[in-house]
Amino acid sequence: MNLLSTNWVSIFFINFFIFLSTILSLHAQIDSLKTKRIKGISNNIYFGGGLGLQFGSYTLLQASPLIGYKLTNKLSIGLQFSYAYIHDKINKYETSLYGGSFFSRYIISNLFFLHSEYDILNLEVYKPPLYSKERINVDAILIGGGLSQPVGTSSSINIIFLWDILENRYYPYKNPILRGGINVGF
Repeated sequence: MNLLSTNWVSIFFINFFIFLSTILSLHAQIDSLKTKRIKGISNNIYFGGGLGLQFGSYTLLQASPLIGYKLTNKLSIGLQFSYAYIHDKINKYETSLYGGSFFSRYIISNLFFLHSEYDILNLEVYKPPLYSKERINVDAILIGGGLSQPVGTSSSINIIFLWDILENRYYPYKNPILRGGINVGF
C-alpha cells in the first residue's frame, strides 16, 4: 500500500495546519490578557485535543478533546474523549463512533515524550456469519512517543507516534498510528 495515496496523510496535514493556526491565535489571545497565574491545582491542568475534517466521497468529521493533569514536572495523566462521523458515499456506509481513553505521558526532554494509552471505542461493525451490522465496544492499548514543540509559556503542538499492541481486528485505526494536536495550559 502506498502511504502517500492514503487519505490519512492528507487528513494529517490539514489537521496540522488547523492546529497551528489555532494555537498561534490562542497564544496571541493569552499573551494579550496577561493574567496572573493562580498557584495550586489549576497550574497543573492542561487542555487540548484534535480535529479531523475530510469532505468528498468519503466524509469524516472528528473531534477528540482532552484534559490532562501534571502529577510532576515530567509525568502527566489525562482523559481524552473521541467522536467521529463517517459517511462513505462509494460503499454506501454511514456511522458514528465514540469513546474515550485514559493516557499517561512522561517527558524525556523539552522536545520528546513517551505516551501510553488505554482506548475504548463504540462503533458499528459487520460481523460474520451473516455480516449484519452490529454496535460493539473495541479496546486498544497504545504505546509510543511523540514530539512536542512549545509555543509560548504554556502551549504546545504535538505529534504522537503510537502502536496498538492488542491489534483488535475491529479497531478502526491500524498500526502505525500518527496523531497531531495541541495542548494549552491555563
